[in-house]
Amino acid sequence: MKIFVSDVVMATANAMRGEFSKRELLSPSRDRRLVAWRYASMRVARRLTGRSTGLIGMVYNRDHTTVIHGLRAKYDTQALEAQITAELGTLITERRKRLAAAREAGKSAVAP
Repeated sequence: MKIFVSDVVMATANAMRGEFSKRELLSPSRDRRLVAWRYASMRVARRLTGRSTGLIGMVYNRDHTTVIHGLRAKYDTQALEAQITAELGTLITERRKRLAAAREAGKSAVAP
């Protein structure tokens, strides 16, 4: 199943569990804790989607050079990246279940 950068943003918002909102993640805020989450999210997006830094920057309302900085920055984001990846796994699993249910509903509607 294809993973989109927007999926990573949603997974990050879920992983932050009320510490910050999706709106704050995409905002211009420079709060250190928020920046760590943002950079971790950008790293996961780059690793799992393979999308360009320009596209990732567009989704996060940032310039591509900011994304490059986030990918190279010496922030210790391994734990945050693990949380985001786990949430992303949950989102993908839920999406697969919904697609399977929709396919079954479509088959039963067509069946004689």
